[in-house]
Amino acid sequence: SAYLAGIASGACADSGADSGAASGEASAANASAANREDRAIVMSTVWGRSENPRNLGHAARAVQSSWHIAHTLTPFIMLTDIIIARRTSGRVTCALVAQPQWAKARILADQAVEGLGLRALGDGWLEVSESDAVRIAAGVLGRDLGSDAVIIPASEAEALVNDLMAMVPEPFSCFTNGDWADVFGEAPPHANGFSFDPLTESALDAGIVCVGDGVTAVLWVEDED
Repeated sequence: SAYLAGIASGACADSGADSGAASGEASAANASAANREDRAIVMSTVWGRSENPRNLGHAARAVQSSWHIAHTLTPFIMLTDIIIARRTSGRVTCALVAQPQWAKARILADQAVEGLGLRALGDGWLEVSESDAVRIAAGVLGRDLGSDAVIIPASEAEALVNDLMAMVPEPFSCFTNGDWADVFGEAPPHANGFSFDPLTESALDAGIVCVGDGVTAVLWVEDED
């Protein structure tokens, strides 16, 4: 796979640019990432076959090549820059994955998350409406799953989620891993009634998988108690 290095810092070398300058830009970008606090973020974009972004650092994003995703690349990069910068705790995985259109939505959801190093749920996926998907994704972005502390204001988190979902061609189906719509709804969840099926080894993880026409978006957050 080819890596576009230094995107977060704006370093992008043309194919005809001097290799020494490109190497210097990449080194500067790497140094900048290394100088971040213990939340070191690796801002790499993966084309072609998806390699495991979970090996890239605390937060990751992945893009697989397709015509639609190629034309969505720049806004996706800008959006994930903001999401990863604003979600100042936990671990965020944000990805657009090109997929065939003939398979069932749950199968495509499994393939998308497995390609990102997350656990497939099969029949365990809970299908939710678009409005619930926005509520869930905005909730997991905006609040710490363990402490419920506000990280991103609700209106800003919802706007970020809407921008991501706008990159998924309709029609689409949305999935999550538990009763998060109740957690982030207006009414509190029923006592002892909340449950979720983890995709990671973290204490808490939640998000949405939005399977569209040839493209799947994944937004997943991991937190500790």
